[in-house]
Amino acid sequence: MDYISRLNNFGGPAIGDVAVHAPLNEEAFAIFKKFNLNVRAVNVLLDNLRSIEHAVEFAFRVEEDAVWIHSEAVSFALMMSHMQGGCPIGYNIITDLFLQRLDPVLWEKVLSPDNEFRRQLIDQVVSTTLPESKCPELVSTAVKAFTTADLPHELLELLE
Repeated sequence: MDYISRLNNFGGPAIGDVAVHAPLNEEAFAIFKKFNLNVRAVNVLLDNLRSIEHAVEFAFRVEEDAVWIHSEAVSFALMMSHMQGGCPIGYNIITDLFLQRLDPVLWEKVLSPDNEFRRQLIDQVVSTTLPESKCPELVSTAVKAFTTADLPHELLELLE
């Protein structure tokens, strides 16, 4: 993909769309990334390349909330964990990566009653991830998120 990084003066979004339909997915990802179209780049990773691990890694690297909210990388990874053969990355890694975000909007989305994987995430956070955490910001963010999501019983479990 080095040749894409050396190219200049071309209509990146249009060429990226052509690459997706070609299907030249690696090239499409590189083009969208070059033009800082990060939501489109992560969607190529998730929808076309089916690379959850790379998508999550990319989402953390760009630190752009729109990438997480629009692509729902965490929810997608949680869905994949239930597919036959399992998720290519461990559930503990998924929850650890999610928790590191400390993003109230993402917490709200994942703790929403509409998220069918909410219970699993709550159980993981309460039983393992937070008790092992040495990060006060993480605990504080989790407490606020559980309060906002109206999860008093889970909050009590968390604080025990």
